[in-house]
Amino acid sequence: MSIPENEFAAKISQIAQYVLGIECRLNDLSERFDRRPELQQLDLLQNTLAQLEERLNERFDAAETPVETVNLPSQTDTGEEQLTLQQSFESQLIFDRAASRAILLQALSTAQERLIIVCPWLSQNSIDADLLQRFRDCLDRDCCIEIGWGYLGDRANLGKGWRYNALPDLRQLEIRAVGK
Repeated sequence: MSIPENEFAAKISQIAQYVLGIECRLNDLSERFDRRPELQQLDLLQNTLAQLEERLNERFDAAETPVETVNLPSQTDTGEEQLTLQQSFESQLIFDRAASRAILLQALSTAQERLIIVCPWLSQNSIDADLLQRFRDCLDRDCCIEIGWGYLGDRANLGKGWRYNALPDLRQLEIRAVGK
């Protein structure tokens, strides 16, 4: 028994309309997904960080070298008291996740005096036992670690929830470092 040609065409037309409806819904969902406020905030943050990086690069380019010179008293052959102390420093702004952990690990192993870290969340997913040990090693070299943390969107519950569940571990490190 075969289906008459006009019924077959009607069924195909119904299926085509159904598929078109699904396609329209999918396009609508895709557009709504692409217009999420989180993505807009992320774009704004990336633009802001790019501008900051550009300003920092301009400042460093304006200076001949990133060396700070301080004159301190000391005796010289001529009896003049003068000593020049040069302190080199390096800074790097990282705002993409791909290489940030590797750079953080490198910075923790090479920092000598001070390391500044800025991150929105302090979760145990990223601040694991290995990273905590590297923090300890850096602190044991008498290097100061400063962490700027928190996400503006969390301001009502700042420091609470899984995004901040590594805070107690970091506070223990702080207590240990201050007690040294």
